[in-house]
Amino acid sequence: MGALEDAWELSRAETGLAIVSTVRADLTVQSTLVNTGLLAHPADGTPVPAYDRTMAEQRRTAVLITPTRFYPAS
Repeated sequence: MGALEDAWELSRAETGLAIVSTVRADLTVQSTLVNTGLLAHPADGTPVPAYDRTMAEQRRTAVLITPTRFYPAS
């Protein structure tokens, strides 16, 4: 395993949810439950200003990350 698609398959088999953990500057860990999914880059085929305007109007946020490590549920 190691590809983003493999990580997606793991989360999809577990209802499409995953825990994302980050380490703060004070070295404490913050974790949160997130919905997961693969999607095309938001600017692909959509003018960036239109995308930004729609996201702002709908009060939506997209957080796009590239995972560096992932661990399957035990």
